[in-house]
This record gives sequence, C-alpha cells and structure tokens, in this order.
Amino acid sequence: MDIYLSRNGYHVQIGTADAHVQRKEYLNKLTAKDMTARRISNLMSEVTENLHGTCFYAGKVSSYIDIILNEDVKEILELSGCN
Repeated sequence: MDIYLSRNGYHVQIGTADAHVQRKEYLNKLTAKDMTARRISNLMSEVTENLHGTCFYAGKVSSYIDIILNEDVKEILELSGCN
C-alpha cells in the first residue's frame, strides 16, 4: 500500500502513530480521480473494520480472516501493484 501511495506522490511515515490515518487521507485524495484507489480504499476499510471488530473486540479469529481477508488482501496487493 505504501509503495502504491508513494508512486502517486504520497509518502507515509511508516512506524508513526498516525501512519494509518495518513494512508486513509492519501487514499481519499486519490479516490476522486482514480477508480483503482477507490476500490483499494473500500477494501482497506472493510479489512480494517472487520479485523478490528473480530479480533480486538470479540477476541476471536473467525473464518473471515482465513477466507475473505486473504482474498481482500490479495486484491489490494494486485490493484496496488505490490504483489
């Protein structure tokens, strides 16, 4: 993801407390003109929301992580050219 953003002129400060916020902000800027960025943004939101809800709040590992998450992450990597 960071490589994709960098290729589009946005540089995330990896390891900082606000790196995730930066990624979201930069993706949002790209979505207005780029359908690929829009799809990546939607997938990233879905992945982070489901991971947070399932793992953090429920304290569980669900079939979502094994099946859907794997597919979503593969698609994000393919779309961003980082596979």
